[in-house]
Amino acid sequence: ANYEKSLDNIVTFLKIKKELKSKKPFTIIQVMEFDEELSSQNFEKQKKKFIKNLENLLLDKLVIRKPHNWGGLLEIDGVEKVNTRNSKLIPCTFPWYSLTIFYDGKVYLCPQDFEGKIPLGDLNKNSIKEIFNNQIIKDIRKKFKSGKIIEVTPCKDCDRIWRKTFIGIPREYLGIFLKDNLRK
Repeated sequence: ANYEKSLDNIVTFLKIKKELKSKKPFTIIQVMEFDEELSSQNFEKQKKKFIKNLENLLLDKLVIRKPHNWGGLLEIDGVEKVNTRNSKLIPCTFPWYSLTIFYDGKVYLCPQDFEGKIPLGDLNKNSIKEIFNNQIIKDIRKKFKSGKIIEVTPCKDCDRIWRKTFIGIPREYLGIFLKDNLRK
């Protein structure tokens, strides 16, 4: 994908949303903070430029995340390796609240599955409601609920289900969770 073209498309979408004075769809942009090839100073400059591109648009939330292993697909310096012997399995919630839609309308279970190993449906053929309630996702939810998450690929290798938590909240997202949920 072309970064500049993708960013232009996002900005165009947000401008249309603003012109229509629409609150829907609720729009979250989530990006991965990955500065391996940039100096610290250049990285901060590029990050500020990215955020500035989104200012004054109807973006509901910008989430900047640290890298992880994308369902076991990548090994990234500084990201903990999955260690099933010394960690407690944490149930994944994606099958109950999230779908990932690729550029072509195909729908997948999880944003960690960027290779599309768990296809759920196609928006060119079915509605989101039909896909969200189809037998494929029901079977996956059943496995997750019964603790058989390790039977699902790529889920079994994902660091997200083995991460350290505090009261059930992943520690790296605790600050975001508290900020989002303790507002007045």
